[in-house]
Amino acid sequence: MLDQALQVTFATQAKLKIRNKGSIFQFKADFKREPMEKTTLIIFVGITACLVSTTSATAGIATFYTSYIPSACFGNQNNGNMIAAAGDALWNNGAVCGKTFTVTCTGARNAVPHPCTGKSVTVKIVDHCPGCPSTLDLSKEAFTLIADPVAGIINIDYKQL
Repeated sequence: MLDQALQVTFATQAKLKIRNKGSIFQFKADFKREPMEKTTLIIFVGITACLVSTTSATAGIATFYTSYIPSACFGNQNNGNMIAAAGDALWNNGAVCGKTFTVTCTGARNAVPHPCTGKSVTVKIVDHCPGCPSTLDLSKEAFTLIADPVAGIINIDYKQL
């Protein structure tokens, strides 16, 4: 990114267009004085990098489960129903326990057409799902907010909060 930015240092205008999983961010900066160009451009690139990193999510897979207690993280403690079990890729020996994630359905993984509701859900990791085919095994209530439970398994984007 910085190499590209240095190529436009002496231009009078810089434009940047970023595509990120369906979202398009466009930025334009006009430079009026030569001495301010490098500083302005560095600030412009820094702000753009922050916006991209805060909007990025990780692709994964979600399934659902229905028996929430006991859990690997909290034993017999009730943590409500906006919860999830972490698959092996996220588990990290329990370091993910108690962390919250925003999860959004991005599409089908099987023959159920258009399973996504268009909503997102925030869940707390309370359990481990060893050997699960999914990144996150959501509570049925959380899964139902973002997708048709008939699908059973969906593609997701998730981001730790």
